[in-house]
Amino acid sequence: MEVNQQVSGMIDELVGEPLGEQLRKAREQKALTVREAADSLRIMPYQIEALEQQDFSVFKADVFIRSYLRNYAGLLGLDPQAILDQYQQKHFVERVIPIVTRPKSVQLPCKKRYVGVVAVLAVILLLWLINRELPQIDKAAQLQPLVEVEEQILSLGADSETEISSLASEDLAAPTNALIAGDYDTVAVAVDVEPIIAEAVSSAAEHRLELNFSAECWVEIKDAEGKTLIADIKREGDNVVVEGAAPFNVVLGYAPAVVLSYNGEAVEINTNTRTQAARLVVGRS
Repeated sequence: MEVNQQVSGMIDELVGEPLGEQLRKAREQKALTVREAADSLRIMPYQIEALEQQDFSVFKADVFIRSYLRNYAGLLGLDPQAILDQYQQKHFVERVIPIVTRPKSVQLPCKKRYVGVVAVLAVILLLWLINRELPQIDKAAQLQPLVEVEEQILSLGADSETEISSLASEDLAAPTNALIAGDYDTVAVAVDVEPIIAEAVSSAAEHRLELNFSAECWVEIKDAEGKTLIADIKREGDNVVVEGAAPFNVVLGYAPAVVLSYNGEAVEINTNTRTQAARLVVGRS
């Protein structure tokens, strides 16, 4: 980047007056301050300064640079096409800009989905606690009647088959009938599911950012996974609401024009005093 600027400066010295110097002198001849020129074009003062200093790296895309140069040249009474041609020849650097799809401002029906998730978690936990607390049936108690029947069979003679069958049937049926009749202790389990529900709702819920704009400003917001939720220029009166996983990485081109809130609470924006821009992370626990 520094090499390109040095080459650009050498060309300006050999060919003629630098582009930025032309803009600055024309503005001063019209007795306009940087703020007045910015207000006339409805852009930020730091963008006027960047054009006059030929610091085109502050702009997100070449289309913005050309638009601002054309409008600024027209305001100052210069030939817009000549200014654009000079920019193309000496300063244009091709940049690949990712295509960003602007998210629709749609409120998703999340509440029903979260209630269903919480209900399933509560039922699973309740079943697990009940199964853990139920008494285990003593296997030795189940086998005891069989041992007694075997001993009685050995003590009887071979001619007592009918009596043996009757005895075995009665003894074997005893534990089964006891189980069918429900002859075991009933365990009552009290489960407090409110903390579980609160935790599930907290982890599943998406977080919300709201931005209100009083002037033109570039805004870029990415969620915790690095997904770009919005990357666009907003103007006076615009309102933007985005939802996603926190924390959010927020970049503002002109921070004084933005009022920001996170989950309904106001967020303080620390602004760069030189560029009037801001970069912040919102929702970090």
